Amino acid sequence: MCGAGRCSCSPTGGTHGCAEAPGWGRGCLPQAARRASEARQTPIEYLAPGHGETKPGHLWACARPGGGTVFAWHASRAAACLGHIIPCGFHGTVQSDGYAAYPAFVRRHNAAAGREAITLSGCWAHARRGFHEARESAPRTAGWLLRHIAALYQIEAHLRERRTGPPACAKPCVPHTAR
Repeated sequence: MCGAGRCSCSPTGGTHGCAEAPGWGRGCLPQAARRASEARQTPIEYLAPGHGETKPGHLWACARPGGGTVFAWHASRAAACLGHIIPCGFHGTVQSDGYAAYPAFVRRHNAAAGREAITLSGCWAHARRGFHEARESAPRTAGWLLRHIAALYQIEAHLRERRTGPPACAKPCVPHTAR
């Protein structure tokens, strides 16, 4: 599951396609990104070797806020692909879009580590989409949640302008959404 090498996720069953740089350890995630990272995948059609037709493939991107980005190519969206991108020794937070491969990977990774090595966090943009779509069926609840998410976005914009870390005022917004 860990590290680069032979990959059943690749189109040919051979080596997966990671954009690697000198000084990176096992897996494709740079040493600098071993505490907090964002991972996502984008579907891309590719010409399948020997088939003469296109098939769906996936370009995985893993980045640390304020740091570099690593790209890995796989023919699958399977959780196993993450094992080739995020190294065995990773511990920290991984932000993702809620796709089922991430929790499956985190469960296996944490079980192998014998502790909660990875904490999975969600993406507000993806969470917001569901509430936006629910505006017609539950306008009061969806509107209330959308306003709270907008408040978090305003805090984030303010922090980006000031180039600083999260303030104490960001924390109280989130627990209230658990109602």
